[in-house]
Amino acid sequence: MPGSKSHQAHAKARSPRRRIFTGAVAVAGSTGLAAAVLLPSGTALAAYQQGPTSDTASSTIATVNVSTAIGVSAVTPQASWTAPFVPGDTPPPLTSAVTLVVFTNNTTGYNVTVVALSNLTNQNDGDTIPAADLSVQNTAGTNSQNTTDLGYMPISTTTAIPVYGQAMPSAGDGNTITENWEFNQPIPSDVTDGTYSLTLNFVASGNIT
Repeated sequence: MPGSKSHQAHAKARSPRRRIFTGAVAVAGSTGLAAAVLLPSGTALAAYQQGPTSDTASSTIATVNVSTAIGVSAVTPQASWTAPFVPGDTPPPLTSAVTLVVFTNNTTGYNVTVVALSNLTNQNDGDTIPAADLSVQNTAGTNSQNTTDLGYMPISTTTAIPVYGQAMPSAGDGNTITENWEFNQPIPSDVTDGTYSLTLNFVASGNIT
């Protein structure tokens, strides 16, 4: 019927359209509850729980590596017998002939050795007195690895002779060590006159466990 169709068309025209929601809705939670956001698909994002009011802390560790250090210096760079001698004389011991300062932070301590770089040599004509005719005292110090004073030991041009050792680090400003020298033989009868000298090399080395 014409009137019926017209009525249906009029009713359809007045029916409101349904709108599809395309935005996001924030849902505010109450205190202590989670809050979520709804995506267009209807899926909720992960919720964040309200945290405690007290502070929290995290720690980290700082590190630094310290290597072993060692050094030796001669406070007395030169020592000598000042009185003149003739062949056959035995010069007296030279007390505190040299003073050394040794520093190391090595926890197991250190040793000091000495070796002659040459024989006693006449500065005028090159004549020599064996370095082994001169001895150095091996000293037992406090906390020393040398439990007893080993006395005087002949100096060598090839072998390092121990003169001091201890099984702990040095003092913060170093350890002061003094060495005594002596002639273990009379001056040879066939040497020429002149001043005889040699260079002694003192070496400090850290102990190895």
